[in-house]
Amino acid sequence: MSGDRTQSPQVDKQALAARFMRQLPVLCLIALALALRLWGITWGLPDQDRLFSYHPDEGVNLVSGVLKQGELRPHLDLGFYNYGGLYFYLWQIAAAVNRAYGFIQVPESSAFFSNAPPTATIGALILVGRLLTVLLGAMTVWAVYALGDRLFGRNTGLLAGGIYAILPAAAVHGHFATVDVPATLFASLALLWGAKQLSGADPTGADKDRPDHVQNSALRSRLRSLATPLLAGLFSGLAAATKYNVGLVILAPLTALILRRKLAAGVSRWETVSVIFGGIAGFLLGCPGAIIERSKFLEDVRFEWTKTGEGMGLLFIDTGSGWVYHLLYSLRFGLGIPLLLLFLVSLCLALIRRTRQDWYLLAFLLPYYLVVGFAQVKFLRYIIPLLPVIAVLTARLLTEPWHDRPAVGRVLASIGSIVLVLTLGISAGMSQMMASPDPRDQALRYLRASVPPGRIIAFATTPWYYSPPLAPGMTAPSPMVRRESALQQSAFSVRLPAEGTEWDMNVFRPDPPDYVILSDIESQDALRLDWKPAQPFFAMLASSYTPVVFENRLRVFGIPMRKPSYVPNDWLYVYPRITLYARRIP
Repeated sequence: MSGDRTQSPQVDKQALAARFMRQLPVLCLIALALALRLWGITWGLPDQDRLFSYHPDEGVNLVSGVLKQGELRPHLDLGFYNYGGLYFYLWQIAAAVNRAYGFIQVPESSAFFSNAPPTATIGALILVGRLLTVLLGAMTVWAVYALGDRLFGRNTGLLAGGIYAILPAAAVHGHFATVDVPATLFASLALLWGAKQLSGADPTGADKDRPDHVQNSALRSRLRSLATPLLAGLFSGLAAATKYNVGLVILAPLTALILRRKLAAGVSRWETVSVIFGGIAGFLLGCPGAIIERSKFLEDVRFEWTKTGEGMGLLFIDTGSGWVYHLLYSLRFGLGIPLLLLFLVSLCLALIRRTRQDWYLLAFLLPYYLVVGFAQVKFLRYIIPLLPVIAVLTARLLTEPWHDRPAVGRVLASIGSIVLVLTLGISAGMSQMMASPDPRDQALRYLRASVPPGRIIAFATTPWYYSPPLAPGMTAPSPMVRRESALQQSAFSVRLPAEGTEWDMNVFRPDPPDYVILSDIESQDALRLDWKPAQPFFAMLASSYTPVVFENRLRVFGIPMRKPSYVPNDWLYVYPRITLYARRIP
């Protein structure tokens, strides 16, 4: 007995060491994901020059979803339901914890929150929201690993987690206080718990004539069996409560039950009920505003539905169908061309093999892609919830044993290694670019150093996140605040187009401005469409002004990449080209 007691701690240590070594590769992948997302995490944060950040949604999310009447007060009645409320509640909690313990402190540099402590300034609150996104994005690496492991084995799981960790779209958008990456975590967890339903027999009620103690044991077993579909539905509901259309992930666990039923494995109708009930409960738990502010909830959902159907100005005019656009642009930039090609091969393999695992993953990938492709609004971030499935399918292709064709496996392994290195280089290059001085800041420093105060500076549109902030309020979510700030608080004489107009030639009258500032975020689509209202503006710039360009180039392992002629709008947030046009003196 004494010998057993003395050996027990050693056995426990060995078991813990073995468990740690098994999890070490996953921990390394999570560390890699954290490194890519924390690198450049302070990109465009509010400072003495900016009231809000350079990401347009962060200010809107903070003011509408986290603050209540301009103050940090935890509250359920958001009054803002363009997105589900779950991420905003998590952000509120994280901000409250930070205010209590002071982990993140950013001194206030503007008069907007003049009395705010350093833990509750706009800069601090946005940084807390970003770090929350970083944490949730890193957790998604584990969920993707576990999903790949369950469906195709440990090697596939590890590679899938690694692919997700380095995907450019996941890494770049993993920096922002927005809903897309958090919704993807909940979708991944829903897929993971739904995948647990693909195999195994479950109680069907056949024990009703057994003795009481046997029935009680079977009842407990049946209740335990319902936990898995309930959790799959719950995480699906939480995904919808973060970003509504990601709730389509619930189709995957429901498909798992159908696939199991076709294999004659026991499937109780209560499992289906559990998935659906879990989905409803998860949504209402994460977005109680659907009940407590029903009219406002429906109003905002209708607004988003209308916006996605009608489009947003020039942004997506003549860009083709959403299905083609997301393939040619969203996935091209979000994955990088090499990995996109590899994923398309893996998708073909899934459509050819059509195993239960393939059908399971396709049950979410295809309907979601179909839905986002219908919309006229086609932001790159819309494809982020598909990245876990993309990572698993691509990893499956690269880890396929190919017993009958070993040469194919060796070729794919070689190609895959090169592709993953290039993908890592793209993500690292984007993070490095975010950690470098932003072109808007470069242009602002140039103006302050080279242009005397009072000189006339004109804009083609009402400046916002895409423009050098000549006054801090020019980054505010409100157009009225931006205009007032530009006209009244800048050291320069700012000339703007008439309210509600763009490309107004009146900014050149009565006397031509000394400088005109233009960002490719605002000019890209006007140039692409050769838009007639903007043609006189561009003609004036070409004939009378000399351009000075400020931009950062993406570098992959130190090699500068040429900027494509068209870049998705929400990729340009961190990748803008600012052109300062200086008037030529006759």
